Amino acid sequence: MPLGISVTREDIHAALLEGQFLDIDEDDVQELLENIEQQARQRIATAARR
Repeated sequence: MPLGISVTREDIHAALLEGQFLDIDEDDVQELLENIEQQARQRIATAARR
């Protein structure tokens, strides 16, 4: 559900490290953040082409 706020990489990183996912390690966090960033870049690029 969209909240209408901007979520930053730091927000997501902090939430993950707070224990939401107890079996995730730092490499998993880094990969997840990179995937999120890639998705955001694709979304922005698609919107710019419209």
